[in-house]
Amino acid sequence: MQKTSLMFGLIVIFFIGMISIVTADSDEQYLEIKKIYDDQRWDLEKEFKEKFKESSNFFKDQKQAIQEKSKSDPTLTAEQINQMLRDVFYEFVDRQEEIKTEYKSKVDALDAMFEKKFEEFDDGIPLWIKKVTELRNEGKISDSEYVNFLSFLLSNGIIVDEQLRFLS
Repeated sequence: MQKTSLMFGLIVIFFIGMISIVTADSDEQYLEIKKIYDDQRWDLEKEFKEKFKESSNFFKDQKQAIQEKSKSDPTLTAEQINQMLRDVFYEFVDRQEEIKTEYKSKVDALDAMFEKKFEEFDDGIPLWIKKVTELRNEGKISDSEYVNFLSFLLSNGIIVDEQLRFLS
């Protein structure tokens, strides 16, 4: 009995050491993916901020051109000038909507692309447990050590029976 307890204690110590190593790797992987996502999202923000700015500047230029034309062409009526200003304004609003739609589409595509990557960090099973399972599958730890590890997790409420099917 004492040998079994000693063996179990050594196995738990071994797994605690493995957990700290694996958790560090998992955290690094998550942070790498998060940084790539954040960088790409920031690039999109800058790109579309510039597009909105260009669209606004184009509208201002068009509006100014109409105002200058109205001063230089006395044959234009107030109604014609107002119609030209309305047309330019509607084009501006349409362009802003196009930019907004394009932006949303690209953000949705980026989110969908990274969603799969982030899901592996969020299925209810800590990544370090998955890593220990991977070590067993690679033959780096024995089946009996793995069974003891799972027994420890179950008996301490770290995972529940339903989660075991995801660990093969």
